Amino acid sequence: MIVGAPLEAQAWHIRLGRKIAWLLAIKFVALMILWALFFSPAQRVDVSPDRSAEHLALDPQGTAP
Repeated sequence: MIVGAPLEAQAWHIRLGRKIAWLLAIKFVALMILWALFFSPAQRVDVSPDRSAEHLALDPQGTAP
C-alpha cells in the first residue's frame, strides 16, 4: 500500500494484483489439464523388450548382430 496516496491510486494496485493472481490460477489449471490429458500415468504406454522388438520387427530372443 502506498502511504499518503489517494484511494484511487491505491485501488489500481489492488486490482492489478487480483488480475495477476487470477491469470496465474487459470494458467495453473490449464497446465494441470494438459498434464492430465498428455502426461499422466494413465497415458503412458507399457514398454517391454518383447514389445519393442515387435515394433522394430526384430527377434526378441535373438542375439545382437
